[in-house]
Amino acid sequence: MSESKWTPGPWEPYIPGRKFVVPVRNFNSICELNAFERDAAVVDANARLIAAAPDLYEACLEAIRTINAHSTEPIPVGVYSRVARILGDALSKAEGP
Repeated sequence: MSESKWTPGPWEPYIPGRKFVVPVRNFNSICELNAFERDAAVVDANARLIAAAPDLYEACLEAIRTINAHSTEPIPVGVYSRVARILGDALSKAEGP
């Protein structure tokens, strides 16, 4: 896989008033969501999904690397559990509270 070209994560939704997604490191906006055209719950969910993008990418990348590393043998239970946790954590961030 090539080096990523996007702003490194983690990203977090910043929701008060106008809706933004921002990187934790420098708080410069990644994107602004138009909160006036949609239901607030939909905008909040969209912000969480966008903010989870770096985590989702890393989780998918780790899963693919693990699958490729074990392509000729069964994946050990501990490795399977670790990948499942990484994927689950990324999905939980996207789904929010």
